[in-house]
Amino acid sequence: MPEAQMNMLPDIFDNLLMSAQMEGLTVTEQIWSMCVAIAAGDCTLEDCLKQIGAGYKE
Repeated sequence: MPEAQMNMLPDIFDNLLMSAQMEGLTVTEQIWSMCVAIAAGDCTLEDCLKQIGAGYKE
């Protein structure tokens, strides 16, 4: 990720957190970690969604 985009991440994450709070949602540590991992390129959104979905399978 280009340095300019990396420098914008704190603001993007703050906006994400504030938007979630305005909707009455809580961002868990797990979700926050996934957002950081996706932004860092350590995993994909698809991988994270599969991991979250696996927790709801019966």
